[in-house]
Amino acid sequence: MGVSASGELIAPASVSDLATVVRRMRVLPALPVGCQMEALRSLWRSLHWVPPKSEVLSLSNNYDRLFVVVKGEVEVLSANKCIPIMPAGSFFCEAALLQHGSGAHKQQTGSAVRGGPCWPLTRCTQRLLPLPAVELVEVFLRRCGPRVAARVQTTQQSLIASLTRQELMRVAELQNCSAALHEIDGLPLACNSLRNVTRLNAEARTL
Repeated sequence: MGVSASGELIAPASVSDLATVVRRMRVLPALPVGCQMEALRSLWRSLHWVPPKSEVLSLSNNYDRLFVVVKGEVEVLSANKCIPIMPAGSFFCEAALLQHGSGAHKQQTGSAVRGGPCWPLTRCTQRLLPLPAVELVEVFLRRCGPRVAARVQTTQQSLIASLTRQELMRVAELQNCSAALHEIDGLPLACNSLRNVTRLNAEARTL
């Protein structure tokens, strides 16, 4: 059983809550069941209580991980659009789990990305760039972006879980499903303004 930063024991029900949320995602359900289970364990181990009015994600932060609100709620403060309060069971920045899905793709909400922001540089025959140039672009994107055009903060004490791309890669390696993860990386996808994947051409596998 996990223990929060405040020393409060995390209720066992949180495990089932996490599993319910994962089923509504696009990326994790597309992985083999064993990989999903290990990713769920990683999310469980990351559970921690966050005080009210604490910033979970700021405009200056790169979003490098998936966040799940297990208990409590968060609010999204955006100058461009009104986004409702996100209650328990919500998640955001799911695209960060993909190699290029979190990429600083400044696409319109719901638009498709083919293999991430660097895909046109390596697949477009009319503007093909040498590999060193593409690698420089990828390094820049990792260091300088991407970001969500909003702030996310808790409205009350909330139980939050998170999972980074690096953690998911370690999980995939341990479960011998790295090939499945890399295959998903190359699929076309669409994201909403919270960088959650709304469309991914991959079949979900029941957890």
